[in-house]
Order: sequence, then C-alpha cells, then structure tokens
Amino acid sequence: MIDLLNALVVLSNYVLIPALAYGSQLALGALGVTLIYGILRFSNFAHGDTMAFGAMVTILVTWLFQGWGISLGPLPTALLAIPFGIAATAALLLTTDRLVYRFYRQQKAAPVILVIVSMGVHSCLWYSRYTSWPTFTIDLDTGLPTASIAIVKSLKMSSSLSIIMFETL
Repeated sequence: MIDLLNALVVLSNYVLIPALAYGSQLALGALGVTLIYGILRFSNFAHGDTMAFGAMVTILVTWLFQGWGISLGPLPTALLAIPFGIAATAALLLTTDRLVYRFYRQQKAAPVILVIVSMGVHSCLWYSRYTSWPTFTIDLDTGLPTASIAIVKSLKMSSSLSIIMFETL
C-alpha cells in the first residue's frame, strides 16, 4: 500500500502538476493571441516574447526577494514577484505600442503591415535577450561576442523591415 501511495505522489509531483502548469501557460498564451487578433485584427508575432519577458522579470524579482530573505512563509516567493512581472510586461507593451504600433494605426496601415511590424518587434525582443542575459561565448567565425552579433542582427532585421514597410505605405 505504501508503494502505491509513493507512486501516486511521484506521479502527481513529476507528471500531473507540471503538465497542468505547462498546459495553463499554453492556454493563457493562446487566449492572449486570440484576444489580440479579435480586438486589433492582426496576428502579433511578438506575443510569445512578451510572455517570456514577464516570466524573466518574475524570475529575477523572485531571486532578488530570496536573496533579501523576503518570503510568504510556506508559500512560494514567486507569488510576491508576479505583480512585478505583470507591471513590467504592461510597461513594455505600452511602450511598444506608443513607439511602434501607434504610428501604423494612425496611418491606417493594412493588417499585413502590422504583422510585418510585429515580426520586427519580435526580432528586437528576441535578440535583446542576449543583452539582458549576457553570454560570454565568442563566435568562431567572426571572433566577436555573441551579444554584439545579436545586436547587429537585430538592427539589420529591423532596418530591412522598416524599408519594406515604408515602400508599401
């Protein structure tokens, strides 16, 4: 009987609970993409990157709180950090909307233009992770740090997308 109980505990800890957590993350991401498409009428390719940004901020604030010794007793410290992740993600999205998407909405750009713009935002957010999480590896072809290569690639992608967008307006 003890072996069966231990097997159920192991199954729930290593399979059921992680599966529910991961499934919930996917469901929230899908819900966000659906809401964005339903309201704004364009597919936002940067949605996953904004979710990753919120997770990164939550993890960093959790580590900070743990380093300071701040906790909720038996509850996970991440529960204290989640509001900071939400606030940082909201600030990122409002800044992105103000700096990037607002111009194209005022120009009454076609939805395909907004999709291309969201690809540029996706690339900038994707490559910015190299500058926020510094890596100390060197690219063997160029001899440059990978962070500088990522910045150059991001700028190249953004500028070429800008050229394409301005040619189609």
